[in-house]
Amino acid sequence: SSRIKLYRDDHGFAKGDASVCYAMEESVELALQILDGGQIRPGVYLKVKQAVFEIKGDKLDSSKRLKLTDSRVKVAKAATKQALSWNEADDIGAIKGSLKIVVIENMFDPSEFNDNPNFGDDLEADLALECQKIGPLEKITVFSKNPIGPVVVKFGTSYAAEQCIKLMDGRWFGKRKLKCHYWDGSTNYVVKEDESEVMKRVEDFGKWIEEQDLPDELKLRTE
Repeated sequence: SSRIKLYRDDHGFAKGDASVCYAMEESVELALQILDGGQIRPGVYLKVKQAVFEIKGDKLDSSKRLKLTDSRVKVAKAATKQALSWNEADDIGAIKGSLKIVVIENMFDPSEFNDNPNFGDDLEADLALECQKIGPLEKITVFSKNPIGPVVVKFGTSYAAEQCIKLMDGRWFGKRKLKCHYWDGSTNYVVKEDESEVMKRVEDFGKWIEEQDLPDELKLRTE
């Protein structure tokens, strides 16, 4: 989401005020010192003050707040530090342990793998083509049985991972709106098969074997 918001009236025209979100608290004080009273254009002076947010209604609805796990907090802190480091394509100046793995959700519905046996290969090839435009790509993992449709992408640089999130988050893929974020380092997207699924897969494989024209030495022999 944008870090700068322009406020508009009911007709869509800018009202003349805006809010700016900084990554570091120290930047707010610096903006107050430098920008307040300055001219954005000749004769147009800026008035800058720290934003004050008020709770709408009688109390805060805690159910609407995002619950952060310890791993998510670590990722958020690492992402903030990474955003403040040198964001060059070759990662010069990047902090140690920079985030290079992203998760793209809602890429598919698991049923699509059953409808088209080549769906997984086609999906990975298409995504690889897009990701390679961003930066060096190391690995793509498609979790075909997960209902949220996740694909995990590992880039060669943290810059490429950051650009991927900017490009993919909120983007439409087919009729699906994608959600892209850094991997938190702990979430396992593997969905294990239940017993019935395993038995069906074994039976389907057995039927496929029976339909093949096998050489004599591999055919089942009975005495």
